[in-house]
Amino acid sequence: MASKILPVFWNLASLEDKERIEAVGTLIELIREGQSDEDEELSPDLDYSLKRLVRGLSSSRQAARQGYAVALCELLRSFPVVELRTVFELMLEHLKIPGNAKSHEERNAYFGQVFGLIVLLRSG
Repeated sequence: MASKILPVFWNLASLEDKERIEAVGTLIELIREGQSDEDEELSPDLDYSLKRLVRGLSSSRQAARQGYAVALCELLRSFPVVELRTVFELMLEHLKIPGNAKSHEERNAYFGQVFGLIVLLRSG
C-alpha cells in the first residue's frame, strides 16, 4: 500500500469542508494510480481504502463520518469494480453492534450504518 494514502485519511476528518473535499480528491487520485478501469480485482490501495472508509463511518472523531461518507461515495462512483454488495457486506462486518456495547459505541455504530446506507443510495 502506498504510504502517501495514509495521511489523507486524517484530512478526511477535518472540520474544514475545503480540506475534506481536497482529501477526497487526493484519495481518488492516489488510488487511481494503482487501479486501472480494466482491472477486475481491487488493488491493495483500493481494498485498504474501502475497508478503512467503511470502518470510519462509525467514528466519533471530528467530522470523520461526513468526510468518510463523501470519500466512500466518490470511490464507488469512480471505481465500478467495487460492487455495492461488497460495501454492504463490509458494513455488516465492521458496523455491527456487539451485545456488550456501551451506549456511545452503540450510537456510533448506528450512525455508521445510517451513513453507510446513505452512501449506497447516493453512489449509484
